[in-house]
Amino acid sequence: MAVAALCAAALAVVAFTILSRWLPPALLPLSPLLTRHDLHVVPFALAGVGVGALAVLAGARRTGGLTMAVAASTAVVALLPVAASWRTAEEQDVPLSLAAYLAPDPERGPDESDVVYGHADGRELRLDVYRPRGGGRTPAIVHVHGGAWIGGDKAEFPGWPRRLADQGYTVFSVDYRLAPPERWRDAPGDVRCALNWVTEHAADYGADPGRVVLSGSSAGGHLALMAAYADDTIPPTCGDGDTAVAAVLALYPVADIAAWWRTDTLGYGGAGRSRPAMRAYTGGTPAEVPSAYELGSPGHYVRPGLPPTLILHGGRDHTVPPEPSERLAGQLAAAGVPTRFVRLPFAEHGFDVAQGSWADQIAHGVTTRFLAEHAPPRDTAHGDR
Repeated sequence: MAVAALCAAALAVVAFTILSRWLPPALLPLSPLLTRHDLHVVPFALAGVGVGALAVLAGARRTGGLTMAVAASTAVVALLPVAASWRTAEEQDVPLSLAAYLAPDPERGPDESDVVYGHADGRELRLDVYRPRGGGRTPAIVHVHGGAWIGGDKAEFPGWPRRLADQGYTVFSVDYRLAPPERWRDAPGDVRCALNWVTEHAADYGADPGRVVLSGSSAGGHLALMAAYADDTIPPTCGDGDTAVAAVLALYPVADIAAWWRTDTLGYGGAGRSRPAMRAYTGGTPAEVPSAYELGSPGHYVRPGLPPTLILHGGRDHTVPPEPSERLAGQLAAAGVPTRFVRLPFAEHGFDVAQGSWADQIAHGVTTRFLAEHAPPRDTAHGDR
């Protein structure tokens, strides 16, 4: 009886790890941890194999054999995404590190917080600054946070802007006005306001106003693309300077709001929340405010001459599907815009939050090369090293 109970417990654990790989995270709250760190599943599977072997030795051959088979299958399931990630890393010429994979996430926040860059609706718009080590003039990166346009703030998940700063960039992580009310013009207008401010004040932070890059994740990726591409339909909410950028980087962005509406099933962070967020941001449904869904999506503004663009999206993103991002990349390439789209195998929404995961390492390596091509971290033309 004890052997059977032990085998049943082992089977329950390994069955959960299998399900966590294939079922949406909204159904399994712990699955994001498991799916972002696949190797952490393997010890559970090996333990299951050991329990099964003990059961066989104790005479429970059928139960033990079943336990060993299921546990071994779990190990295979866990290693499939690992193999896919390594293959993608090889294709992208990005080295992967087991030490980085196993290392704890560093906790280093901004060097300067709550700098006011503008005013709107009677409130202050603020940003945080992440400074690079060393001297010399650097490019500036304006980073935009996610949160489905209805939540989040500039201080969330500082890992990505901190690592960009550690690579030699001065990073400005910005807040913007959240919905409701409808913000499909206001939010990207605030990001363009931040661009004006950064261009005007870049030299005060040792940054080059002529080399500004936009970066954003999720809804922030959408806003980064909008701020980089939009015409006078989306004016800056402050300043009247040039908001042109050297390049734009978008992580798992909302590339097409109407497409997200059509494909939304489980919703942002759980059933039924994505569509309310879209309604809050646009002011209605696609049928009620079609122009907001059209003019509020970056694909509407695709044309020759847009800045070089890198889009990174998880292949298993259940929050914002990757297909619209891939279509946008195709539109940009067809217009002659230097564009790169990378689909990260098995990666979920927010893959960069788990620093050191395979998807995060690939994304970081691809980003490093992209930035080095379009905005090198040190201004060698001015003698910086």
